[in-house]
Amino acid sequence: MREGSTLLGIDPILNVPKELVQAVYTRAESGLRHLSQGTIDNSGLPELALKHLKSLSELTESFRDNPHAIRLWVKRKPLVVGANIAEIIREEWRTDYSDFGTIEGRLQTIQDKDGILQLQIYDALFRQTIQCYFPEEMLSQVFNSFRKRVEVSGEIHYRRNGTPISIHVERIEKLSDDDELPSLDDVQRIFRTEA
Repeated sequence: MREGSTLLGIDPILNVPKELVQAVYTRAESGLRHLSQGTIDNSGLPELALKHLKSLSELTESFRDNPHAIRLWVKRKPLVVGANIAEIIREEWRTDYSDFGTIEGRLQTIQDKDGILQLQIYDALFRQTIQCYFPEEMLSQVFNSFRKRVEVSGEIHYRRNGTPISIHVERIEKLSDDDELPSLDDVQRIFRTEA
């Protein structure tokens, strides 16, 4: 270890199958390699991992005159997290187009940020939270939908890869909760009686 360096180590817990550990190592190595080459879609990394890698990469940007290297070591091999990674992710995450559409998910957060009403929906399809902006006249409907599954419609802002990042809500509709939907047994019973 050189002077001024900081090392953090992560070891798998006991009794984890070796195949699972190997899959994590492979995904980390492959993901960072693809990311460094600018192919985010091929990296297979979830949005949260990209967010953390972007933060690490931005630490190197602040030292352009005296760059500080950040390396992730996988199986004793260093993977460099350079300043280019933050730039690649920022470029990918820029809003590229908008279109009218619908997003479905669980309404998790309601807030008033500097007079702008916002809610957050967790979208299970994209496994991410989507920021939603809505008008004052929808406030009571939003409160009635808190912690419920909802469908919101409006102008959706997408990343270049088609991932939705925000929506200006024009309509919100409360959906049935999972426990209110027919079970698998109920559906099979329905088909048997109709057959």
